[in-house]
Amino acid sequence: MPEEIPWYINRTRGGWQWIALTLILLQFALPFLLLLSREAKMNARSLTWIAALVLSMRFIDIVWWVEAAYAEPVSLYLVMDIAALLAIGGIWMWFFARRLQRSPLLPVADPYLPEYLPEAAT
Repeated sequence: MPEEIPWYINRTRGGWQWIALTLILLQFALPFLLLLSREAKMNARSLTWIAALVLSMRFIDIVWWVEAAYAEPVSLYLVMDIAALLAIGGIWMWFFARRLQRSPLLPVADPYLPEYLPEAAT
């Protein structure tokens, strides 16, 4: 359709094509290949890194969708987007940490707790 051609032209020129290739490799291919491994799925640290990679690439994907539509770079909006993401994420983490401090992490009234934690019973 002729009205859709500018969308593709804007994203295949001016350096945006490299971002598209990076998105394909780092948002889909690399996490897919890493998560094929059972060891990667069983290790919390590796899952954290893979999740951070996917989230950061998702942010770059959104920037690629929006910024490529403009002829001139709109860097002020990009800075504001990052600041808003950090602010909302920081507020959420503060509420989460505050709530986590008030709640016990183990089921205190569970009669089977010593069976779950045999090293605590000895």
